[in-house]
Amino acid sequence: MDGNESPDSVRGQGYAPAPPYLHDGQAAHPRSQQAYYLFCPGPDCRGGDSRYRRDHLPGNGDPGQGCPGGRVPLGSANNLKPSWRGELEITDAIQELLNMGYNVAARKVEGWWLDTGKKDDILEANRAVLDAYARLEIRGEVDARSHLSGRVEIGAGTVVKNSVVRGPVVIGRDCVVENCFIGPFTAVGDNCRLYNVGIEHSVILEGCEIKDVQRIEDSLLGKSARVCHAGDNRRALRMFLGDDAELVI
Repeated sequence: MDGNESPDSVRGQGYAPAPPYLHDGQAAHPRSQQAYYLFCPGPDCRGGDSRYRRDHLPGNGDPGQGCPGGRVPLGSANNLKPSWRGELEITDAIQELLNMGYNVAARKVEGWWLDTGKKDDILEANRAVLDAYARLEIRGEVDARSHLSGRVEIGAGTVVKNSVVRGPVVIGRDCVVENCFIGPFTAVGDNCRLYNVGIEHSVILEGCEIKDVQRIEDSLLGKSARVCHAGDNRRALRMFLGDDAELVI
């Protein structure tokens, strides 16, 4: 969005094809035609004052187009209330900008985009970020029985004992990792406790505790989730746990 953008240039003509490994060929293509749209793609969105207004009713707009995001001044969100799904909506913030007299325009996205509101795309975004930006940086403690390979970041106050960590991996601050295998493309948040666990290609948010689980892969755990093993032969696990969830297997 750009206050100096000419409204005549605001046209959504679709998005460039995404890399072939993405879920549906066009990363900006909504999976459902009942998706919520931020703006219509053409000049029909103009109001009587020639400004663009949001259009987010289910089923409206072109199902092959969407708005992947933008920058909204924080001041426009001061008076917003959470929507029916409990979130502050960017569409409401944009409408508030219009109500405040700002000009709002859009620009065509030429590259691919991941909807990080979905688990699989969060994991794919995590993979892309770690692949591009992870580096070797050890600020915590790693004992002599542990083995680190590749680009591994370990935050201050974290203790790694008798574990194997294969990057790219990021582990936050003040964590305990003991008798674990942490595989590539895993991100572990601050203040997590991992004991006797194998994890790969997963995102573990802050405050989680995982104990005695042989293998977790392709998973996203919310804040303060707790996962432990209760004596079963189950091995690979796939899960999507919300904040403060607890799962006993």
